[in-house]
Amino acid sequence: MHTKSLIALLALVTSVACGPPESNCKQRNIAHWTRATVIDSTPIIECGYVVGYRMDIDAHDGQRMWSITNDEPHLSNGRVDISAEIDPTTGVERSASLVRGPATYDLQSNNVGLVVSASTNTTAGPLLREFRIKIPAGVRYIGEIRNLRW
Repeated sequence: MHTKSLIALLALVTSVACGPPESNCKQRNIAHWTRATVIDSTPIIECGYVVGYRMDIDAHDGQRMWSITNDEPHLSNGRVDISAEIDPTTGVERSASLVRGPATYDLQSNNVGLVVSASTNTTAGPLLREFRIKIPAGVRYIGEIRNLRW
């Protein structure tokens, strides 16, 4: 009888530890977002998904830019919101933008706090979502982008 109880307990612990990845995941998978620069960033993997990127960008030889984009169409007329947590560093500009064709609907730069966001009202159709980190010459940026919402 003792052996059956032990096996049942072991099965329960294993099923909890190996449950479906989405059960404990709080952040969305961003593997389909496109990085403009892959050299200076490493994917952050949680629950088997890419949930952000860790960056170590040295701009000692000139200004550097890192960005990530998503061009999924906006499916209905109405409000569009995007946000991400991007680690702040003095002198580094972090921004979020929503772009359709030649028009930038909303470009928000944030150099204070963790969250960078943009929003607008728009019609259904193509829409580019972008987060950008601009590092001035002479600065080394070590940080993360994660918790993207769209």
